Amino acid sequence: MRRSPDEVSELRAPSCRVASSVEKENLNTSGALLHRLNHVTKMFPELNSLLECNKKNLPNGKSLVIIDSQTDGSFLLHHFISLYIQGGGKVVMLAFAQSFSHYSSVAQKLGINLNSACDDKTFVFLPGLKYTLDGIINRDVENPLLDTSNCKSLHSLYQAINSAISANENQSLPTLLIIDDISTLLYLGFQHTEICTFLTYCQHTVCKKTNGCILSLIHNDSDVEDQSSNLLSRWFHHFADIVLELEGLQSGRSKDVHGQLKVVFTRREQNDLHSLSPLSRCVHYRIRDKGVSFFALGTSPAIL
Repeated sequence: MRRSPDEVSELRAPSCRVASSVEKENLNTSGALLHRLNHVTKMFPELNSLLECNKKNLPNGKSLVIIDSQTDGSFLLHHFISLYIQGGGKVVMLAFAQSFSHYSSVAQKLGINLNSACDDKTFVFLPGLKYTLDGIINRDVENPLLDTSNCKSLHSLYQAINSAISANENQSLPTLLIIDDISTLLYLGFQHTEICTFLTYCQHTVCKKTNGCILSLIHNDSDVEDQSSNLLSRWFHHFADIVLELEGLQSGRSKDVHGQLKVVFTRREQNDLHSLSPLSRCVHYRIRDKGVSFFALGTSPAIL
């Protein structure tokens, strides 16, 4: 079902959609983390190990996606913001779900001043709804990113991203493009095919031209029948180099285990004999007062 821009605005917090009862519990847990973090310089060191990256080895040239179901995966975005800024890179945030003050508040608790980063042009905040509505009003019939059937264009979004990346004075500076969250475009009525085209353009600009990284967040709740969301989620498994799938526990919320994370490497090195089979790693996670801990399945302290 398509929503008007006004309806989308009402659903913006925390993730531009109505949450299920199970998801609300997980959102409360995730939100508690964002308000209680206390100057953690390394947010999720275990996650860096899972992704085989760190601030000295950024995932440049790669496309990543966070797909959450029955939980809120947005807390992972703050890890990547911290990773790139501490690693001497640049972050371009295309935000639909939260305001700049939200990201700034969380970053400050991680020891990062996003206001200073904005002054240094190492953090660029782009309000997604503004550029989307501009594209709907100011249509360009000659642009290939145009939705001619509904007179809606994603061209303004792409132009804003391209300008933010091109304004990089130091072209060797690694750039991370974050889209939080791509589901909003579905709620606005864009077809998944149009969103795929838009993301392909962004990938070419960020990953191919600047050797940067693109990170998208999409919601695909298993208890909601949404064909467009399902199609887009499946497409991401072909588009992205690394897929981070977060799920709430099927047994319900637990005080010791808050969810499950599955990291899928869709592309392997050419000299890898198992390159045709994606590598996946699955762990449980628990959100704590000062961070998030990841551990192997079945190894929760409560079980051991």
